[in-house]
Amino acid sequence: MPCGDADTLPQAARTRRRLGTSRKPISNRLALRFALSAVALGVFLVFGVLYALHSAIAFDALRWWGVHPPVKEPFLDLRYIFAGVECWAKGVNVYISNPCDPLGRPHGYSPLWLRFVFLPSQSWTVVAGLIVDLVFLIALSAFPSPQSRGEVAIMLAAALSPPVVFALQRANVDVLIFLMLLAAARLWIGRSSRRMLSYGLVTFAGLLKFYPLIVLALAVREKLKTCAAILGIAGILLIGFVAYFHTELVEMTRNIPTGGYYMGDMFGAENFPDGITAAYLGTSGGWFGIALWSALFALTLAVAAATFLLLAGRHEIARLAPLESALLLFGAVVICGCFFAGQNVGYRGIFLLFPVPGLFALHRRSSDRRARRLAAQACTLVLFVLWQGILTWNANALDAARMWLDAPFASALWIALWSARELAWWLLAGILSGIVLCFVVESPAFDGLRHAFERRSSMESS
Repeated sequence: MPCGDADTLPQAARTRRRLGTSRKPISNRLALRFALSAVALGVFLVFGVLYALHSAIAFDALRWWGVHPPVKEPFLDLRYIFAGVECWAKGVNVYISNPCDPLGRPHGYSPLWLRFVFLPSQSWTVVAGLIVDLVFLIALSAFPSPQSRGEVAIMLAAALSPPVVFALQRANVDVLIFLMLLAAARLWIGRSSRRMLSYGLVTFAGLLKFYPLIVLALAVREKLKTCAAILGIAGILLIGFVAYFHTELVEMTRNIPTGGYYMGDMFGAENFPDGITAAYLGTSGGWFGIALWSALFALTLAVAAATFLLLAGRHEIARLAPLESALLLFGAVVICGCFFAGQNVGYRGIFLLFPVPGLFALHRRSSDRRARRLAAQACTLVLFVLWQGILTWNANALDAARMWLDAPFASALWIALWSARELAWWLLAGILSGIVLCFVVESPAFDGLRHAFERRSSMESS
């Protein structure tokens, strides 16, 4: 009996093979499932003890990790929210100045946050920050269970990367959005009523931070009329939100953080083309800038098309387990949307954790060697863009390079690292865009739209 013949395998074995599971002892499966959260919690505990005993050493370690807190205080971004609500309640226009915040940062988030009068005062920042971070670390066990120690190691490397540490150290709102989208992804794979809750949760997250609204594009998984209803309701809510908070939204946009193209943690499509043209031509426009933008978009389209042609023909995305597919798509949509929309602070890279389990599954289950290689390359790019910050975000590393190397060589090395980082982002965006395109083309809404177009064409021709 040929061992590779699926028709001769028992039903249970075929199911395990399709889902990528194995008959491992229960203790081994539990160990793999909770290893990520356990180790991450252990590292978090070590840093907490180190901060309590000697905060200077803890913050020095963070700086070498690529995280540069402006002051030696944890959970600054959560305190920023509490301070904004506190000052707004006192009648202060926090869009102009925020004296309640230790850094005086004016409000740059959704006006909805300022209406959350139930939030605690700043004195509860440490307690609230610990709760947020602990919930995040525990929630990592809700990810699809890794199937090997190697997968655990890769997920752990991603979970301990500079963007994740940055987000947790600041207790940034993106950690809360991450938890909300994780819950939405788990609801999204359920029956119809749960999927509607998922779209509602995504809409609420979008009203808090705006960029999660891009996830509503995944409503194409529904039938065409249902998809149109979901997008229509969300659109009406958004229009009402903008109309009601119009004045505050205009003031808020002035406070959205931006950064330089070269140093620091910002990522986005504009970094490389505008950075290159600004460095060598002194401006981000002109024919050279247009040519570079065009070349990068052509590269991204080519990578996306190659990914689509490779995966769509064999319906590789549809073969994944539901949660693996959901997280892969949620992560791909968020990352691509944020990347092409503008610059993003580095902690938003936390959403690169979402696609990793799906890439693992694609590498395990695909019978096409090229698809497995693509999944491995995508994982490599994810780890690279997550960990490059230990050098390119790290002022200490730059100072050390200048100390030990000649200044021109150190500068050339830094430009090479920066260029590699930016090109890796473009390549990864191309792969993730191709994965999203596979899902859209295979979705019920797209299929319904295609059938409607074909019927209309046949009626016109007759």
